[in-house]
Amino acid sequence: MLNPLLQGLIDRCRDPEDPGVLTDCATDRTVPARQFWEDTQRVAHQLRDLGVAHGSRVVVTMPAGEVFAHITYACFILGAVPVFVDAGTPGPVLAKCVEDLEPALWVSTDPVPGHQTHPSNALDVRHSARAAEEEAITPESAQPGDPVLLIYTSGTTGLPKGVPWTCSQLASYLRVQRESYERYGVESEFAFFSHLGIKAIAMGRRAVIPDLTETQPALLPVDYAIRQMTKHGCDYVFASPVFWKRLTERCEEGNLDAPPVKVAATAGAAVNQRMLENLAQVMPEARIYVPYASTEALMPITLIDSVTLADLTEHGTKQGRGVPLGHAVDTRVEVIDTAVADLAGISDADFLPRGQIGELVVSGPRVTTEYFRRPELTRYAKLRHRNDDSLWHRMGNVGYVDEDGMVWFLCRRKHVVDTAAGRVYPDQQEQLYNHHLGVYVSAVIAVPGSPTVFLVLPDSASGHVTQQDVDAVAGRHALLVPTLLFHPGRLPSDRRHNSKIDREALLDWALAHTNGGRD
Repeated sequence: MLNPLLQGLIDRCRDPEDPGVLTDCATDRTVPARQFWEDTQRVAHQLRDLGVAHGSRVVVTMPAGEVFAHITYACFILGAVPVFVDAGTPGPVLAKCVEDLEPALWVSTDPVPGHQTHPSNALDVRHSARAAEEEAITPESAQPGDPVLLIYTSGTTGLPKGVPWTCSQLASYLRVQRESYERYGVESEFAFFSHLGIKAIAMGRRAVIPDLTETQPALLPVDYAIRQMTKHGCDYVFASPVFWKRLTERCEEGNLDAPPVKVAATAGAAVNQRMLENLAQVMPEARIYVPYASTEALMPITLIDSVTLADLTEHGTKQGRGVPLGHAVDTRVEVIDTAVADLAGISDADFLPRGQIGELVVSGPRVTTEYFRRPELTRYAKLRHRNDDSLWHRMGNVGYVDEDGMVWFLCRRKHVVDTAAGRVYPDQQEQLYNHHLGVYVSAVIAVPGSPTVFLVLPDSASGHVTQQDVDAVAGRHALLVPTLLFHPGRLPSDRRHNSKIDREALLDWALAHTNGGRD
């Protein structure tokens, strides 16, 4: 067998009516499958001459685009494993990741001081003639458990971790994506994330790669992105909630028409229901979905559509039940005791009853098996079932599964705070305040062992929300009354999605702002 991403490209080369595998918005160029394959073969020859072989790891730190895709698929032909590290990774952390990888090659747009890299433009074959003596390289075969890609986590929850994605996991991803969305006539995918463009090619979609020098959802030029979506195609778009909020606001202002999205997907943090309602108004023809997944458990583990989410928000989230994530998709989701830090294995006896709160664990064909060269993390997060040998992954999220099989999210495990007045699940409370106070985002910050709790809002809400409003919501839902604070500008968040609140930084700010919580 071949790795499923490479097989998908080869299948497209056999289709004379294939509309093109990739559109690079930076060059306005759409590439037919056969042309893409021939260019990728030429890059594979160059990589082989540079010492890349079957099993090699190739670090790729460059903007997404046609050349990036050539390099990635050339690695697949050789049986090498491309490695993607988040673009915002600080230099010293990036260097540590690369040191652990021991790559055969590091391809980079810019030189990295103290490290040997190969310039990405040296692998740009788009405008050069093919050497007459070059013969096509026969793609290396693969086994179901062989790694295809190595993706690093964003590092939001600590040092970035390398996660190998294997043939079988990616085959399951491709299958479920097709089953979930192809009935809506998805032919193009506007890929804000580089790995999504690579996978779109294998799914038969035309990957539309945006021309963006800034990729943070809160900072990227939203008008320019919308125009690219409209011009080049955007049947399917997965984007951060922050991007969809900004798109909605711009379209509501009347200066821009909404792009012709058929399927809009969003995740990365708890999604604001009012934002989804506004998005549905500006894109009434679009189907809107919220998948639940992680780098370690490929999308989707659970899936919920915007209509179901709206109903459960009204009758659950607003009453304090948390955030509905949907039903499991071709996976199992269970809950274990959050007090258990170290498990040598797992069995059905460890799974908590329906409705009981604990840490979410998942098992299924898209659950990854290890962290690259991090055996201690693998032992902690990857649990073998003692009876059927199935592999379970600890998601690091706290929630529960109700009697109908609906999975609910309360917060990250590391963000649970035991205060002097009881346990606080920040995301659960934030959704209550967001809905009842009419704000888009908030942060509940609690001090362990203390009665001190803060509700932090962006200062843009300072003229709309008062401490009396907060007291009323807390009183109706039997919550510890928080002290209302207004943070200047946006709340600190992760770089990848701009949606995961940096609670540690915000707690330090709140304590400094209130004289250690005594003001």
